[in-house]
Amino acid sequence: FSGNADDLEEWLVEVELWQFTTGLKEEKLAAKLITSQHDAMTKKVMLRVPKDTIKSKEGLANVLTCMMKYYGSTPEDLAWPHFQKYDTMIRQLKQTAQDFVLAYEMAYEKAKSTDPEISVSDRTLAMSALRRLHLVKSERASIIAHMVAKNNVTTRGIVNAIKTLYEGDVNQ
Repeated sequence: FSGNADDLEEWLVEVELWQFTTGLKEEKLAAKLITSQHDAMTKKVMLRVPKDTIKSKEGLANVLTCMMKYYGSTPEDLAWPHFQKYDTMIRQLKQTAQDFVLAYEMAYEKAKSTDPEISVSDRTLAMSALRRLHLVKSERASIIAHMVAKNNVTTRGIVNAIKTLYEGDVNQ
């Protein structure tokens, strides 16, 4: 391994292929992998795994887990850009309300898929999307009243209310 976190995914594939083609017994794989490293820091990271574990059938899995924890991205790291996109979205000039609501919902789903701990109720998501549409108070009130009357306070409910009340789109 080069010691560069950007190379981790490719290196993990190479290790998987090496494991498949090598004739070593399972309990020797981790030791062989560690001793074949040229990068000093990589060896130090791998040697965080106790020696008895390295020499066990679970040794390779433990070494790889250690490498992923040190060099890989955590779910929070992976989720942050997606969460930030969702959290800071605003309706763009000339963007239809329906297009914005759909994009907002998709951004939320993407953030949630990268970190399942990110969670809001359908109602909160709908109200947040509605706030970001930058509508006048009377339009917002009409949309909320329509959604409540239909018992559908969701992002889909926003789209349905706009289609029904405004015959297409509501202005910014």
